[in-house]
Amino acid sequence: MGLTEQQKRWNEAVEEAWRNRNNKISLHKVYSSNSTLSELYEELQEKILQINPKNILVVERGNYISFKIKSNNQSFVDVQIQKSVIKCIINLKKGQLKLTNQLKDISKLGHFGSGDYEATMKSQEEIRLLMGCIRKSYNRLL
Repeated sequence: MGLTEQQKRWNEAVEEAWRNRNNKISLHKVYSSNSTLSELYEELQEKILQINPKNILVVERGNYISFKIKSNNQSFVDVQIQKSVIKCIINLKKGQLKLTNQLKDISKLGHFGSGDYEATMKSQEEIRLLMGCIRKSYNRLL
């Protein structure tokens, strides 16, 4: 039983990241072999940058991508691309957002990024729902 093309691309990306681990290849680049998630991330990034393109900085960390406000260097959302889902950690304190199926409280869990809320997404519809929370976090930190 052979591997599918997607599985082969995934294995190649993991091997390349392992070979280049000392060059600090970001894990999110490994997951870009999933073209659906890559496109979804690109759309999410574009919408986040539209909030205020001149005042948002994209910083690639080892395990996640942080969107920061340039004027005060504070992260308002952190994005982690996983194998089958994109996780967003929204930098708002517990009680500032209403929990939904898409949004959960992670204030008592260890996680990458800053914030007490995690949202997962697999589709473009979920980006539209999430952007209100991301804008709220951005505006709170201004």
